[in-house]
Amino acid sequence: MRTRTILLVLSLALTSAGYSQTTEPGTQLLIVNGPVVENISDSSATVAWSTNIGAGTVVRYGTKPGELDRTKQAPWGGYTHRLTLDGLQPATKYYYIVESSQGQGTGTSARSSPAEFTTRGHAQTSPDPPLKLAITAGPNIEKTSENSAIISWTTNANSSTVVKYGTDPDKLQYQAQQPWGGTAHRVELKGLKPDTMYYYLVQSGEGDAAAGVATSRVQTFRTHARRP
Repeated sequence: MRTRTILLVLSLALTSAGYSQTTEPGTQLLIVNGPVVENISDSSATVAWSTNIGAGTVVRYGTKPGELDRTKQAPWGGYTHRLTLDGLQPATKYYYIVESSQGQGTGTSARSSPAEFTTRGHAQTSPDPPLKLAITAGPNIEKTSENSAIISWTTNANSSTVVKYGTDPDKLQYQAQQPWGGTAHRVELKGLKPDTMYYYLVQSGEGDAAAGVATSRVQTFRTHARRP
């Protein structure tokens, strides 16, 4: 059984490839995507979420909602957080929360609402039907400048990362992409014109254990005007 929580309205899919930014004064650390549970098996489950600034990565979990007596954590850093919980019991419901602390440049913390998932049982009689590849959050514009924009989104399975864009909504003649892999997708568009409306869509395909191609609707952003 695949378990997915409802993703938060403001999504920010994050990169594991070293993007950094200067934290604005007064910024509050927030969980902006997830948590979601991926790749559930008889004895393990992967929990993933993302934050608006780099922060710590902790999952607290257990078989009783008021007694989350087990903890898994990873070294501090990054916007995308993913932990695999091992040694779980089959066909068992687990309760969990995620925590991110020591937000970059802020010292603030964020904690999710309690959520749950159930591990698979040994007596599974038939395989699950193929998962249909889907965009689960976004796409969103993380950042724009005079000549660039950063677009991010997430999918329910590891898949490719492509953005098609242009100044005509009926002719998205440009394309930017990243190497295949991951459920968190992030692409920087470069060489854009200042103070210009751009139209774009995102596309993920070749899903790992998933079928089909996921494509967003056409959306827009405007680059910054050139500074005097």
